[in-house]
Amino acid sequence: MYQRYQQHLATPSDIQHHLPLLFSLAKGNVLELGTRGGVSTAALLAGVERQGGTVWSIDIDPACADVAKGHRQWIFTQGDSRDEKLTALMAKEKIQIDLLLIDTFHAFEVTQAELALWHTLIRPGGTICMHDTETFPGVRRAAQEFAARMGWPITFVLPCHGMAVITRPMEGVSAEGSSWAMDGTR
Repeated sequence: MYQRYQQHLATPSDIQHHLPLLFSLAKGNVLELGTRGGVSTAALLAGVERQGGTVWSIDIDPACADVAKGHRQWIFTQGDSRDEKLTALMAKEKIQIDLLLIDTFHAFEVTQAELALWHTLIRPGGTICMHDTETFPGVRRAAQEFAARMGWPITFVLPCHGMAVITRPMEGVSAEGSSWAMDGTR
């Protein structure tokens, strides 16, 4: 998968410049909401190949099951990323998420629902990445409101349509005590 990741780094796409970030964060339990052509999936899988872990991908399109078919560190589920049954399955198995990538429908209400549903499984110190924060104002708004409500630090990364990076503080550490300020400065 590393070779495919390298190819995507050299191929223009709407997420191309964020691939190194996703690669570096991909370790442990990674959940990708929205798979499409598998560009981000390749970066995530290359990351877990190097750092250990598993990537779960959820998409409503059954054709996405072929993106990394047969990869031993990839589990694909066809379904709605807002389906509470999917969260319940992971919670039942006591799976905590180290990295959550949200790149689905790009509407405020959908993104807000995904955050409400999946944030409970984010491991302390884990990260939520949300793509298209500059292209779709509803995604940015959902990210900002969520981070403010939770008191979790958020930063925005450009270019490629923008990426919000939200970090769940370690237990016992407030967002103010984190190394990231709300405006993205250190």
